[in-house]
Amino acid sequence: MPPPKDDRDTPAPESPTRVAAPAISDDDSSADDTHVFQASVARKAAAPKPAVAPATVRHEKTASAASPGPQSSTRLMPPEPAARPREAATIREAPPGVVPIPPPAPSLSVSLVRAPLDDQGFGARYLPQGVLGEGGMGLIGLCKDVRIGREVAMKMLRKEAAKSDEARMRFEREARVQGQLEHPSIVPIYDLGVRPEGTPFFTMKRLHGETLSEIMDALQKGSQSAAAAYSRRKLLTAFSSVCLAVAFANARGVLHRDLKPSNVMLGSYGEVYLLDWGLAKLTGAADDDGRVVPQSAQHQTQVGEVMGTPGYMSPEQLRGEIDQLDGRTDVYSLGVLLFELLTLEPLHERKGLDTIYNSTLGKRDARITERAFAKGLPPELVAIVVKATALETRDRYATARDLHDAIERFLDGHRDSKQREEMAAQHAATALEASQLAATVPHMRELAMREVSAALALDPSHAGAVETLMRLMLDAPVEIGDEARQEFKQSRRNTERESRRGTLVSYLLWMCFVPIVLSLGVRDRLAAALTGGSVILAALLSWLSSRRILGGPTRFIVYCLGTLAIASTCTLMGWAIVVPGLAAVHTVGFIVYGEKRLQPAALVLGALSVVLPFVLQEAGVLPRAYVFQGDKMTVLPLMTSLPALRTQLYLVLASLAAIVVPAVVISRLRETLEAAEERAFMHAWTLQHLLPGRAREAAAALRTPAKEPRPPAAEKGKKA
Repeated sequence: MPPPKDDRDTPAPESPTRVAAPAISDDDSSADDTHVFQASVARKAAAPKPAVAPATVRHEKTASAASPGPQSSTRLMPPEPAARPREAATIREAPPGVVPIPPPAPSLSVSLVRAPLDDQGFGARYLPQGVLGEGGMGLIGLCKDVRIGREVAMKMLRKEAAKSDEARMRFEREARVQGQLEHPSIVPIYDLGVRPEGTPFFTMKRLHGETLSEIMDALQKGSQSAAAAYSRRKLLTAFSSVCLAVAFANARGVLHRDLKPSNVMLGSYGEVYLLDWGLAKLTGAADDDGRVVPQSAQHQTQVGEVMGTPGYMSPEQLRGEIDQLDGRTDVYSLGVLLFELLTLEPLHERKGLDTIYNSTLGKRDARITERAFAKGLPPELVAIVVKATALETRDRYATARDLHDAIERFLDGHRDSKQREEMAAQHAATALEASQLAATVPHMRELAMREVSAALALDPSHAGAVETLMRLMLDAPVEIGDEARQEFKQSRRNTERESRRGTLVSYLLWMCFVPIVLSLGVRDRLAAALTGGSVILAALLSWLSSRRILGGPTRFIVYCLGTLAIASTCTLMGWAIVVPGLAAVHTVGFIVYGEKRLQPAALVLGALSVVLPFVLQEAGVLPRAYVFQGDKMTVLPLMTSLPALRTQLYLVLASLAAIVVPAVVISRLRETLEAAEERAFMHAWTLQHLLPGRAREAAAALRTPAKEPRPPAAEKGKKA
């Protein structure tokens, strides 16, 4: 269910939950701070200076961990392109009517300054240099610390906001929490005090660099310079440093609660900074070692308040279980950040708050493993992300230090073989279940293949995965897929093209017999014209079909014409001589290469080419072809005469054709079958040799049937 809400505005899906900040207008007294700060800069800007791009400061109005009111946090960066819409509260310009003065370019050299060390007052020590950014409650300015000679970022509370004790307390709390976290990856606080007009301020280090959010934007857009500057190893090293900073804060009783790419900055010289501690929650107790601890005067966050950025908050944080938060809450956010860093896409789809809530709370599968493997991530990193983003806190890394150590083990090249085996077993089990359902649910076969591939990628010698793979390879699918069906149809078209050419050659060979038959001496011109015309027309249609000029049922029409020519040949030497051999060859050719649905019709026509002339002759419709006298059979030709020499030559050639043509047809068929068998064998051999030794042995064992053990000799004797 959605987390409890208060009367504040609903946040954008990618922005921390915040309280709406008051608007700034020209007549608002809170805007006087901007004018006063800029006026002092304008007095120093008389001399012309080279134009420089202003540094960017992200100033966010956030809800403090100590109270429901707004609190400011600051991030200072060099000039950058427009930020992503992820940070709804990012302010890059002054209020209406106020033109910010660009700060000067930072000095790249160290210089010695001469300044008195005694207290000369606020105005003498901090010289305004420009406005970096501002929001409804505070202002960020660039100042020159004259005493030390360095540029610092100064955060100031506006006059109107400073009238509220609550706002002053939150402002001071932020400075003290961040200031006491003395770590190389946490922005140091230099000074905390009150300006002459009575508003509080604190100064901190000015940062130069790019946030992970900007780096990921560039990588997602395919920037070659970003890809060259930020390799996966470099980004993982920076992430490891962030884990240490979080572990440092957690060990001192501080939870960040707003970890995301825009709150991590990388410098040009290897610096890594964790920004924006405005939502930090204090969980420790009083201690004497100088740790950050809650003060009795502070208003602690009450159970049920939700603070953080949807999409990065942990499930318990999103449910408002504030009393259940510990270091594992930050571990979850780090896991989400790691997934986005590796895949360049959010873990929880940003299609509205409901989608993010359901995905975070486990009501909608985020498909971490499937999406990560699709991006080609190593299984070790996938396992790290899965463990860090576990729904239950007990299943995550106990501390951010443990997450850091896991990343370091990966960077050091260590492989957790046990973890790989466990993940392989999970994928193999899923593949086995899917393969058992593949017979009734066709798409489960694809799932089984995908899962068994993942299992073998993790553990190539996993026996269960190999067995499932062999079963999938040996058991034919119930329903052929669309892609396979198209390939099969293309193969059939190629085979049919070859068969058309063979048919054309057969009819051309048949036409060679026409002159021989005519040389016998034609008696019945109608019978000769019917036979010769059918053969010539069939050969012509075969040629047109082979050239793809004609399509459709052309093959069957050609077969019918050939059958007619064969049946009419009975007028030469009767239905029992030559005709059966021609009919057999003709029918077998169509059965092999013709359409399957027309094969029964072809078989019937082939039989009729012999039977029908016999029936018609017996019925007296056609003249008899044979006369039987005693043990002699006399042939009575109708179409031609039968001269001795030429008739024998015709019979010899017809017999040779009856031998050669079927042999050629069957030979071509055998070559086709052997080629298909060879391809299948090579596929199986290639698949087998893709597997390593142990997996290959397991596959061979599957193909070899188990032999029953022979009974001992003694038992044989007893049975005898």
